[in-house]
Amino acid sequence: MTLLRKLHRWLGLLIGSVIFFTSLSGTILAFQQDLIRLSIPGETPVYRPTSDIMAAQALAQISGPDTRYVTFPQPGSNYFIHITAERQVYHHPQSFAPLETRFAIPEILAFLSDLHIHLLAGHDGETVLGFIGLVLVFLILGGLILWFPGRRGFQVKKSLPASLKRGALLHSHRSLGALSSLMILLLTLTGTGLVFYETSRTILHGLYLTPGPAPRRPPQVTPVRNSAQQPWSDILATVRQALPDGHITRYYAPDTAQTATVRFRLRYPEDWTPNGGSYVEINPYTAAALGVTDYRQAPPPDRLARKFFPLHAGHVGGMLYQILIALSGVALAMMIFTGILAWLKSKKRAKLKPLRPQILSKKP
Repeated sequence: MTLLRKLHRWLGLLIGSVIFFTSLSGTILAFQQDLIRLSIPGETPVYRPTSDIMAAQALAQISGPDTRYVTFPQPGSNYFIHITAERQVYHHPQSFAPLETRFAIPEILAFLSDLHIHLLAGHDGETVLGFIGLVLVFLILGGLILWFPGRRGFQVKKSLPASLKRGALLHSHRSLGALSSLMILLLTLTGTGLVFYETSRTILHGLYLTPGPAPRRPPQVTPVRNSAQQPWSDILATVRQALPDGHITRYYAPDTAQTATVRFRLRYPEDWTPNGGSYVEINPYTAAALGVTDYRQAPPPDRLARKFFPLHAGHVGGMLYQILIALSGVALAMMIFTGILAWLKSKKRAKLKPLRPQILSKKP
């Protein structure tokens, strides 16, 4: 137990500052769609499923050479969202007109998302955060083991420190951990699973005793100079024919200069992921389908892996689950704060101890 206590202390001090900011940013991002609606003036448009005709008109009007992807209107986010390398623009679901945003909320959310996912350091930051997530799993499980022998002294009211004394801080740290550990463990495991997604899929296939996931290579179409693509209506008709029951949620433009392949993402009602897990790749010059990925036909381990994101980001369970995520994020941040402050107070007390005999000896 002594070794576990030391590991818990020093690992917590090592990664505490990173966890503090990622937990608070995750708390805010749990309400991302609500904040976006707040940022757009005027009455929120009533959601109506986008017809293929409207989708073709929207893509013709919104997309351009700098497009990365276009997200289609969905319940709770009833706007077209045009994403480029430089900006994110919201468009009205019927008129396709660009919408003004206020309070810089989209920009703030984009910054918090980059912090929460990449630590503001791109792919390398995301990988580092994944390993920090693994350390946090160890801290959660180790903390429960350390708490369990003294569990009879647990009191909910001690979750908020009555003072800034070391004893009150430690009581708060332990009580918050006991209350929120399972939810924090779920969020940490799903977040780490998203970072190491292919490894997570392989592990799940091993648990299900099924063959590992085969590497998928999207079909490529060589760009043809001065060759026009087929009308959007024909391309969308191919998508509809490939997955007739799916709801189109996103269009992806070609991601490199070496390919002209365009891709559409679709969602089925049973898919928890907000944008779905089904895809259709299209040759834009012929409007022919090059590849189809149907979420419903994926093996159980892959369907389970697709649930990591909605569980982590609060896209299931409604407002109650979002509140649980927010409370867990605040609890984790408070545990970091109380743990570090209690350690600082113990260091201060250790420095004062050698001085006390000297002070007493000088008394007359």
